[in-house]
Amino acid sequence: MQHCSCILFLDGDRNSSVHKPDVTVAEIVLLRAIHGPESVEGIKPTFIGREKPLQELERLRYVYTNSNITKEGAPLIDAVYPGRSPNIPRTMAELGATEPEPDEEEWDAPGYPPVPDDPEPQDPADAPQARNLGGRPRKDTRQLTE
Repeated sequence: MQHCSCILFLDGDRNSSVHKPDVTVAEIVLLRAIHGPESVEGIKPTFIGREKPLQELERLRYVYTNSNITKEGAPLIDAVYPGRSPNIPRTMAELGATEPEPDEEEWDAPGYPPVPDDPEPQDPADAPQARNLGGRPRKDTRQLTE
């Protein structure tokens, strides 16, 4: 079973997002059913796990059954994965919704400006000497050059 990291927009609201560092492809399908088809973005595959599809289905039932009920009163997971042996996608390729690899700017939190690059490190000899705010005077540790 392929694991991914993604950004989940709760109920499809762009102002309410959660970073999900470890979700399976089957869980992505379920999250889209709960929060809307456009609610899961920035999907990036992380690793391949050893879970079997039925083990993953049992885990998803344990996590999502009580809080996500259809209008008819049945668990939503049974509507998404019906039957005793449902077809559970194992990889993003099986899901058929491969998203392009996001560039670095897309991984920044939505609504925030991108993080600036680190400035060039300065030579300690060129840095201004710290001001003494009281107490004994500091020793000048810079070497004199002639």
